[in-house]
Amino acid sequence: MKIRTMFSLASLCILLILGACSVATNNLETEMEVHSEINSLSDEEFSHIGTTGLNDASKEDFRKFSFTFLLEGPEEISNIKIAIPDFKKTIDSIDGKRYWYGEGSGEENNEKMTREFVFYSKGLTNEQIKAAFKSVEVNAKWKTIDKEEKEKTINLEDILKFR
Repeated sequence: MKIRTMFSLASLCILLILGACSVATNNLETEMEVHSEINSLSDEEFSHIGTTGLNDASKEDFRKFSFTFLLEGPEEISNIKIAIPDFKKTIDSIDGKRYWYGEGSGEENNEKMTREFVFYSKGLTNEQIKAAFKSVEVNAKWKTIDKEEKEKTINLEDILKFR
C-alpha cells in the first residue's frame, strides 16, 4: 500500500510540474511597447533653446515630445523592421513651422528606439497637437526563433499622453 501511495504522489508531482511548465511557456510572447508623451520643458531644457526671432519667448511656448519603442520577449528576435513616422513632418503638419530640434537613438532594426524633439507650441491646444498624430502609426515586423513572422501596428494618437 505504501509503494502505491508513494507512486501516486510522485506521479502527481510530475504532472503538476509538467503542467506548470507548459502554462509558463505558453504565456511568454514577444511584447511591443510604444510610449509617446508631450511634456512641459524644465528650466534647464529651456535654457538650451535658441529663441532668436521670437518676441518675448517663454518656457511655456515650447513642449517636448518623447517617444520610446521597445520590443522584447523570451525568445530570440531577428529581422526586425520598424517603421516610425517622420516626427518633424508630423508636428509641422499643424502649420508648417513647429519643429524646433530633436534627437534619438536606435536604428530601424533595433529592439529599442527613442526619439525626442522640442517644438514651438505657443497658441496650440492639446486637441490640435493630438490631431497632428491622428493617422500616425508605428509598425514593427520581426521573426521569432522559430522563423515565424510577426507584425504589430500602433496608432500614436491612441496612446499619446499629455503631462
